Amino acid sequence: MAVFAITGALAAQGKHMDILGVVVLAIVTSLGGGTIRDLTLDIHPLLWIQNDTYIWTAVISAVSAFWICRYLRYPRRLLIILDALEWRCLLCLERKRLSVLICLPSLLS
Repeated sequence: MAVFAITGALAAQGKHMDILGVVVLAIVTSLGGGTIRDLTLDIHPLLWIQNDTYIWTAVISAVSAFWICRYLRYPRRLLIILDALEWRCLLCLERKRLSVLICLPSLLS
């Protein structure tokens, strides 16, 4: 979640947003994809609603990235590297969850 939030914060910094815009964009990028996936697959309750650690991780990561990027110059390539890292993490973490959901109907019939 932190990598997704940092990527959102870096993208917001490129648009010269204030701290509130950075935090909102970080929360949307870190939790939005999982929310859409869970709603599409009809999985309830949503993970981030059950456990508020995910929201706090996104907020703390976004605020940290906001302040670090304000005072340190970062290479724009870092955004691409973090984006690739987050997709790799997502694929590794979700492979097991989705394979269970896909195999479950065939096991029940």
